[in-house]
Amino acid sequence: MDFLTNTDMWDENAILSVFEELTQIALQEQEEVAAYARKTLKKIKCYPVRIKIAEQVFMLVAAEEMKEKPDCDIFHNGCMLLFDLGCKEHLRRFIDKYRNFIYSASGLDETDLSELVESI
Repeated sequence: MDFLTNTDMWDENAILSVFEELTQIALQEQEEVAAYARKTLKKIKCYPVRIKIAEQVFMLVAAEEMKEKPDCDIFHNGCMLLFDLGCKEHLRRFIDKYRNFIYSASGLDETDLSELVESI
């Protein structure tokens, strides 16, 4: 896990080469590991790549939603990743679609989620 926790060693080119894997890690249940992956992905400055990550978040959570017992933490972490990336429209759409999963995982209410979107 040291390779994740030392985000200073990651330059943007290194992150771009593994952003899909980092996105999967950023959505996982282990909050500390997910937070490091989100912090690393946040270093990407190229907005089109950030959009690709946002789209990947939607694909990953759609697959999770189809499971018999979806892990709500994945939806919360997806919400936080979209916030960290500054993808306001994607975040708004994500919250609209997965609001109940996010509530279950985080306890954030409607006001909290609205403030989250508006703070970008």
